[in-house]
Amino acid sequence: MWKMLQIVDLAFNNFNGTLPGRIFPTWKAMMLDINQTASKANQIIFSFFGFGQVKYQDRVIVTMKGQEKTLIKILTIFTSIDFSSNRIEGSIPEEMMDFTALYALNLSNNNLAGRIPSSIGKLQRLESLDLLNNSFTGEIPSQLANLSFLSVLNLSYNHFVGRIPTEVWNSVWYSA
Repeated sequence: MWKMLQIVDLAFNNFNGTLPGRIFPTWKAMMLDINQTASKANQIIFSFFGFGQVKYQDRVIVTMKGQEKTLIKILTIFTSIDFSSNRIEGSIPEEMMDFTALYALNLSNNNLAGRIPSSIGKLQRLESLDLLNNSFTGEIPSQLANLSFLSVLNLSYNHFVGRIPTEVWNSVWYSA
């Protein structure tokens, strides 16, 4: 179900409970085929109402990198998840770490806890990760440094311990 879903924005609702990891493997548009090269992955084309091939969507408003943005004529490869400002509990499901085509992930202002999965390093295209104001614990995983496109990382108002790994500190703008 929802295999072509690319932008999920459920922010500022009153959702509670845990994130249902069992549904995430069906969101195929959020995943890159590991056998595809990056150039092939950027050539997504689909038919739209029988009018031929379309490479862009008209308009969408997303919250990314801490700001609300109206994106006009965005590429159909843009993928974003925003579950911010709800009452979601539990941990980040491991199934979300398969979203290797994801550009922005916003889970801020919830009641999420536990550790950030070390497998987060698989999200190679991630540009923005916002985990502000949750109850995450443990150390900040050094695998965040593997995210070479990450330009905004907000881990503020959590319960992390230890030092910020220098490889993470040197690779992104960090808001603490």
